[in-house]
Amino acid sequence: MTAEEAEPTVTAFMLVKTTPEWLALTVEERVEAFTTQVLPVIQSKAKDVTSRFYDTEFYSTRVTDVWV
Repeated sequence: MTAEEAEPTVTAFMLVKTTPEWLALTVEERVEAFTTQVLPVIQSKAKDVTSRFYDTEFYSTRVTDVWV
């Protein structure tokens, strides 16, 4: 595939303010919830979406997690 034929890539950053219940989960539980509950909804709208989850461990800011 040539550069002219390639689809453009878009990177979206979602700055997320979560609930205390979310923050009480372990990192493993958060990743599991994201991959089983959030990601399928996104992929139902856009099939080629991939994601990365960054656990920032912010507890008193406007943003608690970053999803890429």
